[in-house]
Amino acid sequence: MTNAGAPHVPSAPGCRPRVHSASRPIHRVASDIAESAWAGKGVRVFAWPCGTVAVVRVGSSADELLTRTIPDRLLATWTRGARFGDVLSELRAARGRS
Repeated sequence: MTNAGAPHVPSAPGCRPRVHSASRPIHRVASDIAESAWAGKGVRVFAWPCGTVAVVRVGSSADELLTRTIPDRLLATWTRGARFGDVLSELRAARGRS
């Protein structure tokens, strides 16, 4: 089943961002982002007005692809030390701007 309102999130072979649909509870998305930010160089988060969020590792091929093709969707870059409450607040604000 496809959702006609879902955005197209760029991907390529071996280059797939983690995509969270708008229907996924926002606190679970924030938890995933905060935990993932602690590894490596962190994560970049891209968001759409419909509430869909894509998460990629900084420096990955997915990061390069999304930063190049949809820079206007970049919401934030989170690194080691990212706090759940801060991520949740940013996601809520982004959904409120839609």
